[in-house]
Amino acid sequence: MFVSILVLVFNRGYEKANRFLSGFLFFSSIFSIVLYAFLFSNSTKWVTIFVTSIPSTYYLIGPFSYFYVRSIVRDEASLSRLDYLHFAIFVYCFIGTLPFLFSSWDHKLYVGSLIKEDVNNFAKIKINVLFPYKLNQGTRVIQIIYYMVVQWKLLRGFFKKPIQYKILTKQSLVMKKWLIIYCSIFTLLCVGYSSGIFCTLFSRNKIEFLSIGHRMIILTLIGYVTLIFTLFLFPQVIYGLPIPQEHSLSTNSENETVTIISLGNTKDETLEQNIANKPLLFFTDDYMMEIEKAVQQCNDEKKFLDNEFSINQLSVITNFPVHHLSYYFNNILQLKFTDWRTNLRINHSITLIEQGVMENITFPALAKQLGFSSYNTFIKAFKTKTNYTPSEYLASKH
Repeated sequence: MFVSILVLVFNRGYEKANRFLSGFLFFSSIFSIVLYAFLFSNSTKWVTIFVTSIPSTYYLIGPFSYFYVRSIVRDEASLSRLDYLHFAIFVYCFIGTLPFLFSSWDHKLYVGSLIKEDVNNFAKIKINVLFPYKLNQGTRVIQIIYYMVVQWKLLRGFFKKPIQYKILTKQSLVMKKWLIIYCSIFTLLCVGYSSGIFCTLFSRNKIEFLSIGHRMIILTLIGYVTLIFTLFLFPQVIYGLPIPQEHSLSTNSENETVTIISLGNTKDETLEQNIANKPLLFFTDDYMMEIEKAVQQCNDEKKFLDNEFSINQLSVITNFPVHHLSYYFNNILQLKFTDWRTNLRINHSITLIEQGVMENITFPALAKQLGFSSYNTFIKAFKTKTNYTPSEYLASKH
């Protein structure tokens, strides 16, 4: 549940699919709490609050997961009118619980005590006036399996999409692996939840349920732990798939090696292609302008002269995540952060030399003032930029 809030709040600049991922994590967490209260809580109050009040949220897990996968592979997060039909079962189930939800607290506590006492009392108590208990449980299994199947179909259709050329950037490959991992984890959860529902239907009490269903609990635990650790270890998955602004390949002066998939060819081929695509997009233009403005301000304030100046320090100064800044430099400016920093330092050194600063200091002192780790590093960078050493450049100005 905590991770669901992190995904929703800290996704600045890329909000598309992440709201659905956050919804999936949140509602599956709610349902996990319901299961915990039902199986292990000895408190009638907690059983009453969770088990009798919010089990209908189970019907939101599948739709949110489906919309997450769909919004990534189609790069379209908006919902049509027909898409809201995916929430119909949840609405129907929720409406059926309204009479119970508005009943007295004493009545709810009584029902909670019966459920805590015996799992089979679920079938005897009418918590939902529209959904009979066994039909409700059976519908849950059908619904979750349905969304498991359609997610795999989405993935299969995406990876077999008839695009003449698809550039496989590093981020694209990361997202491909992530989607496979995510759908595999969702499949694990489907198996675990479905097994748990069957165990609930055919168990006479909680002890018997736990003796049969402990593997289901372990299975779902493995799925959730894998999902959460993957998100923390590879936070770039929240950026989604990079979508080129232009799909056509045109001529550029520099040759770049890219991996492509050709129509009708299932094997990856590495070819030399002349490409001039505009940068692949993860974020909105407005967000990129925010980053550009913040980076330019650091430039104006000569932050690059600090010998400890790094992309991590830039992240602290600008309050933009490191991954977002890396994307900006690598894909928008199309150069490494270190090259950007070096260019600024050399340009500043040229300005200082032309202003006559060398009348008062030595070149090693200038290198230190510019933030270079050593004089030799300064000489090498200066010559790469100007084809002169600093002393040769100074002599050419006289």
